[in-house]
Amino acid sequence: MFWFVFAILGAVFFFTPYSEGLFFDDYVMYFVESALFVTFMIWVIYMLVKKKTELPSVYLLIFIIPITYLIAFFTAESPIGNFNNLLRWLAYASFFVMLIWLRQDKQKSHYLPVFFQITAIAIALFSLFGYLGWIDYRDIVMGQRLTGPFQYANTFGAVMGAFWIFSLIMSTRKLTHFKMVCLYALPVVLFGTVFMLSYSRGVFIFFPIAWFIGLILLPFKNQLIYLIHSFISIVFSLILYALYTSDTPIVVSLIVLVAAIAIYTVVSMFLSHKQKLDPAIDKLIERNGLLKRSGRYITAVVIVAIGALLAADLLNSGVVHSVLPSSLQERLNDINLETSSASGRLNMYEDALRISKDYIVTGAGGDAWRYLYAVYQDEPYLSNEIHSGYLEILLGVGWIGFVLFMGMLIAFIYVALRKLTVVNENDRTVSIAALSASAMLLLHSAIDFDFSFGLVWFIILWLLAMCMPRVAKVEPIRERNGLRRIKPYVASGAAVLAIVGLFFSFRFFMAEQSASKLSGQISMDQAINAADSMTSLNPYSTDYLYRASTVYFQILQSSSQPEYTEKIVDAAQKARDLEPRNGIILYNFGNLFAQLGDPDRAIEYMTFAHEANRFQTDYINSLINIKSQIAFRAQLEGNDERAKSYAEAVRKDYEEYKEWFEEFKDKSIPDKRNIRINTDAYISTAGSLQILQEDAAALEILYSMGAHLEPGIYDPEQKKVLTQDYTISTLENLLRSYSNQIVVLSVRDEATNKLPVEVRNLLLEMGASIDQLEYRGSYAAVITDGYVLKDEVQNSTAVEWNAENAPELTQIFGGKAFRILSAGNPHGNDSSIQLDGVEYSKNGRGVNMVIFDKQMNLIGSFHFDTFQSPGISVFKY
Repeated sequence: MFWFVFAILGAVFFFTPYSEGLFFDDYVMYFVESALFVTFMIWVIYMLVKKKTELPSVYLLIFIIPITYLIAFFTAESPIGNFNNLLRWLAYASFFVMLIWLRQDKQKSHYLPVFFQITAIAIALFSLFGYLGWIDYRDIVMGQRLTGPFQYANTFGAVMGAFWIFSLIMSTRKLTHFKMVCLYALPVVLFGTVFMLSYSRGVFIFFPIAWFIGLILLPFKNQLIYLIHSFISIVFSLILYALYTSDTPIVVSLIVLVAAIAIYTVVSMFLSHKQKLDPAIDKLIERNGLLKRSGRYITAVVIVAIGALLAADLLNSGVVHSVLPSSLQERLNDINLETSSASGRLNMYEDALRISKDYIVTGAGGDAWRYLYAVYQDEPYLSNEIHSGYLEILLGVGWIGFVLFMGMLIAFIYVALRKLTVVNENDRTVSIAALSASAMLLLHSAIDFDFSFGLVWFIILWLLAMCMPRVAKVEPIRERNGLRRIKPYVASGAAVLAIVGLFFSFRFFMAEQSASKLSGQISMDQAINAADSMTSLNPYSTDYLYRASTVYFQILQSSSQPEYTEKIVDAAQKARDLEPRNGIILYNFGNLFAQLGDPDRAIEYMTFAHEANRFQTDYINSLINIKSQIAFRAQLEGNDERAKSYAEAVRKDYEEYKEWFEEFKDKSIPDKRNIRINTDAYISTAGSLQILQEDAAALEILYSMGAHLEPGIYDPEQKKVLTQDYTISTLENLLRSYSNQIVVLSVRDEATNKLPVEVRNLLLEMGASIDQLEYRGSYAAVITDGYVLKDEVQNSTAVEWNAENAPELTQIFGGKAFRILSAGNPHGNDSSIQLDGVEYSKNGRGVNMVIFDKQMNLIGSFHFDTFQSPGISVFKY
């Protein structure tokens, strides 16, 4: 049974790092959970049949955490988020208890640190190879920071720091076998190098603390060896870091890496050969009574003093700071509470504590932060992760659950510390290494979302398991501290939890499999079956409900089947019942209803989304645009009351937006959202104000956003309306509305400066070569039937067409004589669109547009000054 359990746990531990560190609750995570639950049930049956209950019941405390998530369902903001956290913690608990059982085998438990080290080496090598470009793994390097398989530099740095500390302390053991020396000594410099390549300020702060914990727990003799190992590995790691971040050829860097590893290994072999080193240290201790009594504490005090001096040097750009690589100097210089990252997280922590006050007893369930922070935030920052693992747990299970979680951690650490006094030297060193490495992760998780990665918990629990005593060693303290052996009914209860976990994790796994089919090329019947299957297997996922609704929408596009409209309405209602504060899903359903031609439901769901996240400008844009469209349509239909009602609603939305926008537009906020509504929303607001006959306010909005106003419409200095006979047009809307007619474009002077991206992309979709137009270049185009019939870009001369050089246009213009001219500023600064000698171009700076119907009747002539205006113009009637 030992090797069966070890194989399953080892496979989970070794292979899961390369699935983004198990950050996402996808089919991989559900498969891992299912595998662990099955293994745990087999193990429990084995234990009950063989009547093996030698495990102290204290370790089952870890099952308290999934139970707190079970209770959190009563107040969970997201049932699927809470389910995912419940399943994760059931898997973590099963993983940990089985590891503790493996730890009890005195003959084989030494494989735990060995396999841990092998996995650590594999992750470090994979990451370094990815940094060198030898392995193709998405986002393994982001902005010159090494992120490893986690795709997140801070968590990767914390994990590498834990591996580094573990190896350093393990290297202080008396290692008689050469292969053991190599196992722990060879990767130390590698760990240090990739650790530094993460550029994580938080990790740089907590690494010395975790390292110091290891120092103070070690005996005096081991402390000296630990210091030597640490000094050499830091020096080599800094050298390699400097090489990898410079223009040094990769071959040279690799040669230096191999040389550094070889030198470090030789030193480690000497230091581990204690029969040569121990007598010298023993003589030193015997000669000095103070060292004999308090050597380990003296070392700690000296290191604290040196550390304080070093910190002062680094923070004040001293001697040590000056010899560090420049990129590392810059990163260290940013370590203070005034940085945007630090101040931003403090704001999040304040909001998290405010949320926790409303969910004191049972919490808001798993993943609560991503649904609640937008409701509570006072400033428009964007962060779906709270950047504190402990606060994430606090929000998930409430204060009672959080106290139980901390109590569990403290209990395990207490048991581990007590073990240090009753085991042999080698076992004690393993425990110190594991405790110090786990401290690195537990400390850093206070300021980042490391706990969101399943792999991080597997690492922490593997480390804690290596710290725990075997049963034989617990016996002396069992009677005093009440450590009870596992009762059969307790083990059976844990197995029942695992069975429940298996039931749901397997269903969710199958639901993910069905959902994945929607990404491939499948028939409509297969899509319907996949949609129905995933929502049936996992009815708690609002994402599945929305994806199923998109399938139903596609059916409605191709055929009229009213029952699918009802399915969409039903799915939207279920989604709102499940996650009433999930703004993204509510907004998506609102968009779906808008496409279905149901503006009332669209507004209803977009309003729900806006109430859940008032700083999300996408929701404001859509609400303003839909309401204004209803107002315009009502006005055309002669329903002035309805038109003014919706126009008034637009004004209210805009005024609410403007109020908080003015407060935050110039304020520096870490991870600040885009707080500007889009051009269409401004135009829609202006149009709605026009309906309300508030022309001054409408024209002021247009003027302030840089719209081109024809002379005689508005006096911006006096804010005076000169005429009420005006219309608002955009280049994009005209192109979309009339591209099936005949559209002629001619550029004069300069047209690229503020040419909207949407217009550029639209023209490219029609087959234009507008992307080649440079500053003050010349450009002309003729569009019909939705495509560019002819266009030309000249960046060094003018464009001029007539019947002689563009005969293909003669037929489209009905045989009329024509002349189309575009001249950028240096090439004539002119625009002309003539038919039979009649000039139609307004000859203004930017884009001149003339639209004819297919019979060559004039629809309109327009001018958009895209040098200073984002494709918006206000024309007189």
